[in-house]
Amino acid sequence: MSITVTENQFHLRTNSTSYVIHIFRDKYPVHLYWGSRLEDDGDLSYILDTMVADRAAGIHNNYDDIKKLFLSDVPMEFSCMSEGLYRTPTYHAKYADGSTVSDFVYNGYYIEKGKKSLSGLPAVYVEDDSEAETLYITLLDKKSGVKAILSYTVMPEYDVITRSIRYENCGADDVTLLCAKSCTVDFYAPDYELLHMHGDWLREATVEKTKLDHVKVSVESNRGLSSAQQHPFCVLMEKGANEEMGNVYGFSLVYSGSFQIEAEPTSTGLVRMNAGISSFDFGWELSPGESFQAPEVVLVHSDSGLGKMSRTYHNLYRKRLCRGKYRDQERPMLINHWDATGTVYTAERLAEIAKAGAEIGIEMFVMDDGWFGDTGDEIRQLGDWFPDKRKFPNGISSMVESINADGMRFGIWFEPEVVSVDSHLYKEHPDWVMTAPGHDATPMYGQVILDFANPDVREYIIKSISDILDSANVSYVKWDYNRPIIETANQEHKHRAILGLYEVLETLNSKYPDVLFEGCSSGGGRFDPGMLYYMPQTWSSDNQRANVRIGIQYGTSLAYPAITMGAHAGQIPLGLASYNNPLETSAHVAMCGNFGYEMDLAKLSEAEMEQVKDQIKLYKSIRKTVQFGDMYRFGNPFEENRTGVCYCDDDEMVLFTFQSRPQMNGEEWRIKLSCAEIGAKYECDGVVYTGESLKKLGIRISLEHYDYQTRCMVFKKVK
Repeated sequence: MSITVTENQFHLRTNSTSYVIHIFRDKYPVHLYWGSRLEDDGDLSYILDTMVADRAAGIHNNYDDIKKLFLSDVPMEFSCMSEGLYRTPTYHAKYADGSTVSDFVYNGYYIEKGKKSLSGLPAVYVEDDSEAETLYITLLDKKSGVKAILSYTVMPEYDVITRSIRYENCGADDVTLLCAKSCTVDFYAPDYELLHMHGDWLREATVEKTKLDHVKVSVESNRGLSSAQQHPFCVLMEKGANEEMGNVYGFSLVYSGSFQIEAEPTSTGLVRMNAGISSFDFGWELSPGESFQAPEVVLVHSDSGLGKMSRTYHNLYRKRLCRGKYRDQERPMLINHWDATGTVYTAERLAEIAKAGAEIGIEMFVMDDGWFGDTGDEIRQLGDWFPDKRKFPNGISSMVESINADGMRFGIWFEPEVVSVDSHLYKEHPDWVMTAPGHDATPMYGQVILDFANPDVREYIIKSISDILDSANVSYVKWDYNRPIIETANQEHKHRAILGLYEVLETLNSKYPDVLFEGCSSGGGRFDPGMLYYMPQTWSSDNQRANVRIGIQYGTSLAYPAITMGAHAGQIPLGLASYNNPLETSAHVAMCGNFGYEMDLAKLSEAEMEQVKDQIKLYKSIRKTVQFGDMYRFGNPFEENRTGVCYCDDDEMVLFTFQSRPQMNGEEWRIKLSCAEIGAKYECDGVVYTGESLKKLGIRISLEHYDYQTRCMVFKKVK
């Protein structure tokens, strides 16, 4: 069993971690331990005794006059606005009498095999009940009748614990939820750092560490989407922790809308981690008999640094978050024509680009923006999802048939959540736009946002996309979204719109199981676990400059496996051709994800075309290992000049190395391949190495001679 109960203690175990909860004074669920696996079920409540020793009362609220116990010192698993609970709560609500004070008490528990889905929300899943066990702890606020049902799912083989909370109004009056977080974890963490990912368009997933002194740090987005500015993922790291050493604690929120992950240190060395939907301007009306389901948070502990934590998330998200036909399939290599043509093209021009790609082994052609509407090439007509008759007088089917005949699959671009003010759709249904009552929507790029909380909007989008997918042999959809929500009634409206989006995506997934969906939001602006539940890959960034993409992909890889990261090589100059080779660099960086091209093949020189052919051949030979193997990172590109990444499976190891600047006569660089198998032998470039030497001594990486030079080394196990 992965969950054991002894008196007032719950011990949750994965293969390598333990998480222990105690019901304190028969009232409060408190946190006792989260870390490396404990084999003994002994009582750990003695930990609480150290919190009451020699504490002066000061201005703290004495819960126990004899022992001088202060609730502000107790490590809670759930918190509200109540007696002596001063820190940011898990739950905050306004009741019919105007009060915002709650008093939740323990009301029992039950345990179930398996893991239930969350109503209307994406979540990690199981394929068999034997994969998980779920603990439900029920708390009750007797005055209002509101229940909080804390859910803890333990997935031992995946080494994760997931948490969420369902709030139920079992009382007689309406309740307004002001804050309804997914989880709270309090634990002792002095001298810890918070790793998070900030950024913007073209510099997504920028890794930053913030020392937790005595100021609350909030990583959040109130843009109506998870955003490029902040990512719904944080890591709490003990002092000195790095890629291979130290205790780290990962918090990954499975949600695509406005969110908050807060780290709140206390004067006693505790740190409270709160995660869930943003409470800014949140007000969800919960009528009697109704419930509110908070999104899921995936918790991962590693006692061996960031690398082990990342591999745990990779394994879980690749196998039990992504779904459908493509979950376990190698993803196709594609070419997109955007950099070659923009929106100005003909069906014949696209067919030529596709044919050129097919001749060199590319597997899919993607038609980007500019194929729809009827107002001309230079005016984007989002919302009118029918083929432009000047480009496609008989629809897109004949062009798709031509592309298929050349051995290429076909993909198409949509931006369904946004509508152009020049479109027929907007003129017919201006009331379908998301805005605040009494306010006009503010256009960006001549576009406003459709209200997916409106069932008529959802029905229209499903039909429009279905009409296109039914008209031709479409194998892939790139789903773009290029702007945040500006005006809306409140955060509740934004959440309802996200739930509407999830409903549309679930419908399309069920209707078109053979279509590969890829998410995009001005690049990686909505790269989150919630979207991966519906779309098993996401475009990582619009920035194809290899030197920047190294960092973007490094940050993204902290939580997400290579198979989920769309990454294309582009013909972007990085410097003087005599000093570097931008095409090779761009390709090697892109091969660390789902590889493809964004360029005009007709403009390549003969030598460059030969390079592209070699790159395609190389990636096809290593694709399985990159997309399904374990990832090991070497060096942080935000801090170091030389970095690397290695992908390992049972048969081979694929090592990419990168450098920002040359170091003539510099220090030697060795990489120890941790995943090498002792007792095995590996061949690379005609040299045979023992697994033990690669693991313990490492491989020497020669000093390179130009900026952003890279290399790829493939170590094949000798049978």
